Order: sequence, then structure tokens, then C-alpha cells
Amino acid sequence: MVCRNICEKYRATKNKGSSPYAQGYKRCQVCDLFIKWSGTRCPCCQRTLRTKPHNKEAWYDE
Repeated sequence: MVCRNICEKYRATKNKGSSPYAQGYKRCQVCDLFIKWSGTRCPCCQRTLRTKPHNKEAWYDE
């Protein structure tokens, strides 16, 4: 599984004040970026996207 830079088209924009997960963005761990995508797998590397924060502090920001 290697990033082929297809996901760059779907890169999420940074917004202040709110968690990216709360805004509906998903994170690919292989490509290392947040994307705006309706599927459950990355369009680039086919890895499952994270839809929830990994650490406890980020849970409270949502």
C-alpha cells in the first residue's frame, strides 16, 4: 500500500475552531492527510479511513 497522490484532489481545507473529524473529514494513515471522501477506503491506497480521533483529548473537542 503506497500513496499514489490521487488523494491530493480530495485534500481537506484547514478550518480553525473545530476538529476535522467533527467537520466530516476522514484521515488516511498511509497518505498522512485528511480528505473529504464519502467512501470508507482511501481512493489512493485503498486503506481504511479513520473517522474518529485516536487520542482522548480530541474526543472532547468534537
